[in-house]
Amino acid sequence: MKLATHALVDAIERAYLVDLPEREWLAGLLETVAPALDAGHGTVAYLYDAASRPLEVWNFVGDFPPTPSELFDVVTAADDEYVAQSYLVTPFGTASSAPGFHRQVTFGRRLHKYGIHDAIALNAFDRTGLGAWIGALLPEQRTVSGEDRASWERVSRHVAAALRLRRRLASPPPSERAPATEPDAILSTTGKLEHAVDGVAAERANLADAVRRLDRARGRLRKTDPPAAVEAWRVLVRGRWSLVDRFEEGGRRYILAYGNASPAGPSPESFTDREREIVDLAMLGHSPKLIAYELGLSPSTVRVHLANASRKLGVRTRAELVTRYRAWILAHSS
Repeated sequence: MKLATHALVDAIERAYLVDLPEREWLAGLLETVAPALDAGHGTVAYLYDAASRPLEVWNFVGDFPPTPSELFDVVTAADDEYVAQSYLVTPFGTASSAPGFHRQVTFGRRLHKYGIHDAIALNAFDRTGLGAWIGALLPEQRTVSGEDRASWERVSRHVAAALRLRRRLASPPPSERAPATEPDAILSTTGKLEHAVDGVAAERANLADAVRRLDRARGRLRKTDPPAAVEAWRVLVRGRWSLVDRFEEGGRRYILAYGNASPAGPSPESFTDREREIVDLAMLGHSPKLIAYELGLSPSTVRVHLANASRKLGVRTRAELVTRYRAWILAHSS
């Protein structure tokens, strides 16, 4: 299954319109992504909480032949194992590619009569289980090419970061010392640092480089080589900041850097914050290359952190690291 790539950068831009009402934000993302995914059997998007059982879903939007209640039944009927192997693992792909799809009998009972036998989606989630599913219904089971998967996975991580930022701006953590609506830094479109809170000015070079990358991604590259444009636009700057546009009177544009690091999950006490963050993402099924892209680090740095975490837990392989770490979380979940 070969997908159009023209909407890649458009989707990222749309995701960072974080001031829009939630339903309008989600509908806009679906409108942007739909032309690349639509197979003529409908498009749909919704928000979910995969930490809830059954799966909690809300804000269904789209244009689809099944009734909303039928789609709701399909989604909420997913068994725990399928949720864990799809919603919490796959940033982009088809429903049928996740283990256990054959067990989801409600899918067939509700959707086969409409000629729908699969679905494809950009699935933006983080380790809290909160996410956005944005995709299309398909007439037959399909697979996604590796090249398409890599590009759309990157878009998915941007959407997840934007969704996290939306929630942070709306409901700042109790530990926040400053209003969450205030950015850590304000930069011109050329990367010049116009304002920064204490401790951030030292990162001016990294922030300026990120702004230049963003500008490159949104320029000619978005049309001549969309996958390369997405590669240039990193999800987080130094694993800490998301970049968002702000327009002033007269049309002048600034780039705001908001603190938006992923929430840290439970971990062995000997892990550093960065090791915990990277192993959390590895547990979600992300490759070292995707983790590097998401956090704005180099792949070699990610591999070093994974190696250090493995050494601290006395394991040799990444699979053993993830298994041991997951077991530790379950043992300490109470």
